[in-house]
Amino acid sequence: MLSGVKSGETDIVVTSENNSKVFARCHVKVGLAVTGVELSAKNETLKIGETLKLTAKVAPSNATDKTVIWSIDEEGKEIAVVDSDGVVTPKKNGFVTVRATSKQNPGATGTCRIEVLRIWRK
Repeated sequence: MLSGVKSGETDIVVTSENNSKVFARCHVKVGLAVTGVELSAKNETLKIGETLKLTAKVAPSNATDKTVIWSIDEEGKEIAVVDSDGVVTPKKNGFVTVRATSKQNPGATGTCRIEVLRIWRK
């Protein structure tokens, strides 16, 4: 069994003890896994007509793949939408939870709870 010690790439070569012409080569890439995701906000209030740009910070900062997938629960999709850049656009009154989930480690997720308010004009 092999265990990664640090990020990087290497070749592993195994040679037969009886015949040095018999060997196998394997190229290995080792990366650091994402262990957590934190969003730029935990709780926000948005008015219809406004937008909010959330940012996601992954831990550790030197993780190999920092890509996050933005989402809103199915029931929240009536209240707001979030695009692939973390921009939240409200649609109607209510509460919604926005999530940023690590593409590499789906167990690492950050959330922001947003209340959407309609401002009435006379």
